[in-house]
Amino acid sequence: MDDNRTTQSRVLRLALLINMLSIGTLMMVMPLGADFVKYLNMKPEHIGYIAGRATFASALIGFFLAPYLDRFDISLWVD
Repeated sequence: MDDNRTTQSRVLRLALLINMLSIGTLMMVMPLGADFVKYLNMKPEHIGYIAGRATFASALIGFFLAPYLDRFDISLWVD
């Protein structure tokens, strides 16, 4: 039972890390918009595409991980 709890804890921590990295990526992309325009020779109106794709990637990760994460006992984290 202890080994199962350790595995669940590791999986939930990994999912949390992936989620936080996805959110952090979005928070880094938006302020860098002016730099992207300057150094990548982009049009300013295309910055929204980058931010949208970062948001979409975060949602996609959550969508595909949700069925897998539902197998684990979340009460370990919600006590």
